[in-house]
Amino acid sequence: MKSVSIRIMLAVLAVIFIFANQPYAQNIDLSGQASAAATLGTDPSEGRSHLDEIASYIPTLAIGLPIGPSRLIDFEAAYKGDALLDGFFGSGPGGADTHGELFRLWGRYSSERLELRAGLQKISFGPGLILRPLNWFDTLDPKDPTGQTDGVTAIRARYFFGNTLNLTGWAIRPDNFDLIAPGGRIEKTFSMGDAAISYHHRPAYETADIRGNAGIPLLPSATYEDRFAADLRVDIGIGLWTEAVHSRASNMNRSLIMAGGDFTFDIGNGLYILGEHLIDIRRKLTPGDDESDHITAAMMNYPIGISESLVMIVEYDWQRKLLFNYLRVQRDYDRLSLNLMIFANPGRDEFGFETPSALAGFGTGIQFMVIYNH
Repeated sequence: MKSVSIRIMLAVLAVIFIFANQPYAQNIDLSGQASAAATLGTDPSEGRSHLDEIASYIPTLAIGLPIGPSRLIDFEAAYKGDALLDGFFGSGPGGADTHGELFRLWGRYSSERLELRAGLQKISFGPGLILRPLNWFDTLDPKDPTGQTDGVTAIRARYFFGNTLNLTGWAIRPDNFDLIAPGGRIEKTFSMGDAAISYHHRPAYETADIRGNAGIPLLPSATYEDRFAADLRVDIGIGLWTEAVHSRASNMNRSLIMAGGDFTFDIGNGLYILGEHLIDIRRKLTPGDDESDHITAAMMNYPIGISESLVMIVEYDWQRKLLFNYLRVQRDYDRLSLNLMIFANPGRDEFGFETPSALAGFGTGIQFMVIYNH
């Protein structure tokens, strides 16, 4: 996969070199995000202590080359390096775990109506914020103040039919042409909001073999998976939205239906309230094996001052009777963000799947995070 992305970027660099003498300005930008967090929690994974620290840095190089009044060739390359330290600066039994990998590596051609992008990139869509049936290719989470998400290796094309209609097509994981996962999306904007329909096909391969930059599977199936989706957002004084996804394979069908809404109340500096409810229905071929789950989420955001805000998120799984609580106090400067987070969640043994080594998100704990953007 990396070899294909590297070949794509080398081709883009060659094009940039060819056009380097054109009478249009070139834009080169070097930026980055550094973050560090310390967590004290009650539910560490086996063989680890109740304290850990995480540090991460994502340097990003972006180059843009206009090749005409309304045409641009650009690319972005980013690398993510992080470290998880168990105990006080790695003094715990888990020691230090370090990891580094490509985070973004894509090239793009864009004009007034057409955009073509290839490589390791971010693909995200849908109006949902917390409970998101349409998070097929991203890992965005409102509980993560960094706002980062893993990317997918893809070729993506977008065409804009004026200001109200656009068509997107993609092919995920194009390094292996036996396993190309194609799909597309049509979005329409109207006076009160926007609506879209989406489709994605994942060919037959084991869920365990799906790489992190190939998208998120909805069905644990070794056969094909077809996904059909529709989403809608309207603003009628309050914001209302829905996402509906139906995914089918040879041995199971799955339907995810989410409805949400938000409103800002004229209380103090403005109290923002959001609510979402998700129904997850899984139907197997054998009669009587249907399973369903209901999850409700609510979020409150209140600006304490010009630079400070308070965020609270509560989620409840009705079938498993699991309650998730999250509270964040955030203070932002021009480039710096300070975040104090408190969480009270179920323990690791209640999740039913293998959990990561980090403390945050399991049991009860407190975390302090510093984020610096340059």
